[in-house]
Amino acid sequence: MTERRRLFDFASPAFTFVFTLGVVNLFADVTYEGGSSINGPFLAALALALAGSWPAAAAMMLAERVGRGIRKPTVEAMLSHTTGTLGRGWVYALNTALDETGATVGPLLVAFVLWRRGAHRVAFAWLAVPAALALVSLVVARSRFPLPARLAEGPTATVSGFGRPFRLFAAGAALFAAGLLSFELISFHLAATGALSPGRGSRA
Repeated sequence: MTERRRLFDFASPAFTFVFTLGVVNLFADVTYEGGSSINGPFLAALALALAGSWPAAAAMMLAERVGRGIRKPTVEAMLSHTTGTLGRGWVYALNTALDETGATVGPLLVAFVLWRRGAHRVAFAWLAVPAALALVSLVVARSRFPLPARLAEGPTATVSGFGRPFRLFAAGAALFAAGLLSFELISFHLAATGALSPGRGSRA
């Protein structure tokens, strides 16, 4: 009960920090999950005259994935400083709830824009709004909590290097991720082969 009362103490610096980072994740997920939902059909819709621009689109998609790979571990490391106050379950549950909310809203927003305007470029342009809000939220978090480690209570784990178990786990995770077929590739194949009609959103 003590942890629950602390969690919903909106004046708590730890809760404010967790919630602010959760909002960053929410808007970030709206942006890149929304974009990912139409990346495949967008690439398939590029006309022959625009074929020279597909490497740029692919490079941006790769950069987004790399950026997410850097951001997620960093955010979770910062959140770990609040688990002594709020508890691990509550901290990661709140953050994940906001994260998954954004992941749901993003594709829905893109689908609505395609339904109303029918152009991939317009849908991507609308994603600039949540992207800007994510950056604003990040600036707020940075200004209010410049050193998240100060929120930690109790001793923290010390790191002396990466051992063999970690390296095996990291290698296994990398191989697992490399073997996954992303929705972007699936949707690209469906759009390129005409297996599914893209409807009004087929215009680039």
